[in-house]
Amino acid sequence: MVGNAILKFTIEPDGSLSHRANFALLNLLVPNKTDKWWAGPDSFKLDAAGNLYVAQFFGGRILKLSPQGELLHVFDVGAGNGTCQCCLRPGRAGSLCLCRDQRG
Repeated sequence: MVGNAILKFTIEPDGSLSHRANFALLNLLVPNKTDKWWAGPDSFKLDAAGNLYVAQFFGGRILKLSPQGELLHVFDVGAGNGTCQCCLRPGRAGSLCLCRDQRG
């Protein structure tokens, strides 16, 4: 099992998925803070430019990835490790919101 990864698929005309491939292996972009299999991307959002913002559970950070899966920026949350949700505020460019687990 590969943890801390984001996969991509082709959606076929009948709605089935094919051509499974890695979009981003997050542990290759930034070091893991834990080796637990369940620690990895918990949520992600797209901005208007197609960049992907990934909240890493037990990573304590949000990663900004290009539409090609390249690391553009690491937002260090500085509030523990339990980053679990992120969102972009509509109409407010540059505004990133997040939730974190109390244990993090």
